[in-house]
Amino acid sequence: MATLSVCLVTRDDEPFLERSLTPLHGVVDEIIVVDLESRDRTVEIAKRFTTKVIVKQFQNDLSDSRNVAVKTASMDWILYLDADEIVFKEEARSLKRFLDRAKSDAYVMPTRNYTNNRRLMGWTASTVIAGFGGYTISKTIRLFRNFKGVSFRYPVIPTLLPTLQTIGAKIEEIDDVVVHNLGYDPFRQLRVDWLGTHVRENPHDIGNKYMLGALLMENGEFESAKEHFGDIAKINAKFRRTLTNLGTILMMQNRFDEAARVLMKAIEVDENDVGAYNNLGVIFKMAKNLDKAEYMFKKAVHINPRDPRLFKSLALVFLDKRDEENAQKVVKVGLSLHPKDSELLELKARIS
Repeated sequence: MATLSVCLVTRDDEPFLERSLTPLHGVVDEIIVVDLESRDRTVEIAKRFTTKVIVKQFQNDLSDSRNVAVKTASMDWILYLDADEIVFKEEARSLKRFLDRAKSDAYVMPTRNYTNNRRLMGWTASTVIAGFGGYTISKTIRLFRNFKGVSFRYPVIPTLLPTLQTIGAKIEEIDDVVVHNLGYDPFRQLRVDWLGTHVRENPHDIGNKYMLGALLMENGEFESAKEHFGDIAKINAKFRRTLTNLGTILMMQNRFDEAARVLMKAIEVDENDVGAYNNLGVIFKMAKNLDKAEYMFKKAVHINPRDPRLFKSLALVFLDKRDEENAQKVVKVGLSLHPKDSELLELKARIS
């Protein structure tokens, strides 16, 4: 049977750590906690769940801290979590079973980022986590074989992708196991401060300017984020999702006409920008322009059928058009690709 190490980096995570570690205890084979000199009871809590607790000084490099945990891991597979993230016990058991038949070297897993901000793109109502009305979904590489040389890169926004690509690792997505993120990040302000200093000293470094804009956007500092994305757009409008992020910010500020114009430019820059099509679908649906909303969501589904939320959005447009037959067809196709998606299952029951 394949074995699994779970790695975490902590810093003043007393309010969350026990909730994160409890469902893993007795299910995974090893828990490793690297603590960055917490000033609360974080280390004491961690030691109740594992003997592998390493306390080290923070060197302003989040990848370095994660890599200490990775190098300590001794099992076949490694799952990285933050201290405010939860994998429920049954999901952890399901993940262990999955590892016995896993064919790839690393896996992208969905994360539900719980929030009460209903304006965020893809926000979905949920009562799973008390205190939150819903969540958005992001996806990142979290699960990977314990290969020699696999490590995180970059000090502010750590990622495994460069080293996995270097060794030719096969990367796939899985949807069966979800990571539940409660939205607390003790390093967020540090990232903002570090990137802000770097951008001031290197104003033409659009890579770090983009990351700063993204963090400010997550923090709800929309005007500052918009300024950074606007600067990038003047230099290179094709850089990542710059225009889509600008359009999203304008949506959140209820400036829908401006948002639509920017998002249309995003599609001109990249005809496969699924986020731009999705946001335009939302704008047109709100404006009761259902034909255009249908077109935008159809394009989004065609580009990214791996996202079940897009099928739901398209089906809801058909319901608004009182076209129940096509709504049922969309849900059927969505469920053929995502048979366990709870929202599509609920929508199926609603229109059956």
